[in-house]
Amino acid sequence: MSRRLASRPVFVAGALVLAVLGLIAGRTWAQSGTRAAPTVASDVTGSLAGAPWRIVEVAGKRAPPDARISFTATTISGSAGCNRFFAPLVAGDGPRVGTIQSTLMMCAGRMESEREVFSALRRIRTASRAGEALELRDEDGGAVFRLVR
Repeated sequence: MSRRLASRPVFVAGALVLAVLGLIAGRTWAQSGTRAAPTVASDVTGSLAGAPWRIVEVAGKRAPPDARISFTATTISGSAGCNRFFAPLVAGDGPRVGTIQSTLMMCAGRMESEREVFSALRRIRTASRAGEALELRDEDGGAVFRLVR
């Protein structure tokens, strides 16, 4: 048997293993809701894109001075006061923030307020804009963020 034919079963077995792992990973990815987000309704994010929004309040509390949020049609990103973050916006009944990724710096005196920002991001369900002010609310209508430009 030639060397070329002898290596063929190893190649086929390797390809089969990769295909099965790909299917498993794809299924897990889809179930976790982290795959590429469809575009959220343009009235929610299209008019919000552009210059970053400064976070004034998080769940009724004063926000860290450097906290900002920026939008695109499919993502939300910004600074929670210390660390930068990024997450997909997932279409649904309203804007929903997918899996949040962030840098991992430690900033003395800011970590509790930063945890509140990340927690509030997960609760966003509606957005209402009045000029240069924006409110992001949870499913019960409670203010999650108050932002200004």
